[in-house]
Amino acid sequence: MIDEVSLSKELNLTPQNWSENPSEFYSFVALKIKDYFLKQLNENKNLNTEQIISYRKLYELNIHRSLVKKAIMTIPYNASYLTILEYIKEFNKLKNPKYKLNEDENYYIYKLKTDSSVVFNELDFKHLRDALNIVIFIDYPKLSSLLIYLKDIAEVSNELKIPIPWILPTGLVVNQQFYLKKTKTKTKTIRVKPFIYTKNVLNLTVAIKDKYNETKQKRALMPNLVHSLDAASLGLVIEDYFKVIDNKNFYSIHDCFAVPCTNAKLLTNLIKVLIVSSIQIIDTY
Repeated sequence: MIDEVSLSKELNLTPQNWSENPSEFYSFVALKIKDYFLKQLNENKNLNTEQIISYRKLYELNIHRSLVKKAIMTIPYNASYLTILEYIKEFNKLKNPKYKLNEDENYYIYKLKTDSSVVFNELDFKHLRDALNIVIFIDYPKLSSLLIYLKDIAEVSNELKIPIPWILPTGLVVNQQFYLKKTKTKTKTIRVKPFIYTKNVLNLTVAIKDKYNETKQKRALMPNLVHSLDAASLGLVIEDYFKVIDNKNFYSIHDCFAVPCTNAKLLTNLIKVLIVSSIQIIDTY
């Protein structure tokens, strides 16, 4: 969507051969976080003592995909800063529940299961969250631009009091509209005669929807857009796949696909072609 070529390789969207190991995006981000802390320790002369201790501790931590995956996955769902912090803390290599070294302390500490001498506090987690944000959005400004663009679209739609529309590569037109829920919902009754062979009439009670939930319109746009693109991709991939393969051994969960090994290369090529064509359609609109 953002035409960030440098990230394409990490998402296995560039040409590869069988001698190359597949890339793994979460591991890639984890490595960039470690590099960030190392660079700060070596080059940033403005770090205070507290920051130096925290950065050194985090650099020596075994930061890998499992530590950052859940935090990264929930960014497209507009997870809040505090929520992402909690996801990092929930990592299964950290002891739970949280506790304090001293009851007078105003923050909780966590210990690694594998090394009881390593103690992490709230500041460490904030530094880790900030580093995650920097290596994703600062290093790749197109991603940041996409977020700003979607938020601006939501702002404009809310100001105009209209649904938020987008068109999928399948041709489906989506209109996102969330309304405020009221304690005493205004309703109206509609009389409907659904059948031509009977005079029976149905009385339908429907809510009067006269005001959008502006906050939900903003928060829901990015995850709904992503999920709708996943669904459109699934439909198009299956359609193209069955044009070539009669065998119905095709499995999918959300945006993950599985086929017999002999058809894996075909599936990979179909997905890559689909992504390119989808980008062209998005550019057209």
